Amino acid sequence: MKKALDALDEVIEAIRSSADPKEAKSRLMADFSLTEVQAQAILDMRLQRLTGLEREKIQSEYQELLKNISQYKAILASPAMVLQIIKDEMKQIRESFGDERRTEILHEAGQIDVEDLIAEEDMVVTISHEGYIKRNPISLYRAQRRGGKGLTGARPKEEDFVEMLFVASIARLLAFLHQQGPRVLEKGS
Repeated sequence: MKKALDALDEVIEAIRSSADPKEAKSRLMADFSLTEVQAQAILDMRLQRLTGLEREKIQSEYQELLKNISQYKAILASPAMVLQIIKDEMKQIRESFGDERRTEILHEAGQIDVEDLIAEEDMVVTISHEGYIKRNPISLYRAQRRGGKGLTGARPKEEDFVEMLFVASIARLLAFLHQQGPRVLEKGS
């Protein structure tokens, strides 16, 4: 913007003598060695920014930018200043977000059993007349009103039918007794 303000009359003449905005942008870029972004910013600028007060504002912004650039160059040139800035910012972060630890660190984790990772939930166990056993989550079943058709939780064979249905916890032991063999203990999972 400062380049445009320094040669304001020439910039206005270049814009006025152009046939369209595209030509005006290319002329500004060629005549005043501006980048495409700078030329577009000049074209987008409203005329009210050309008043004396706005010109002073642009000049003061330019001076502020020059001051910041020299300060940033000094910081980059001095490793001690970089480290000091890092220290100051880390102190500020610690003051803003530093609080007591909310978790407890145990040095001895102990044994983690796979069964401890299984969520405790209810399940429906069905046993068919032919001896097939099936486990389904209880969420598969729902209460129904009179005359409801319901969901089919177990699909036995054509001649087979569900003989027993009960609800159990997935983490409890189930004991199966069979007339042909010994007692078997199985987890619900």
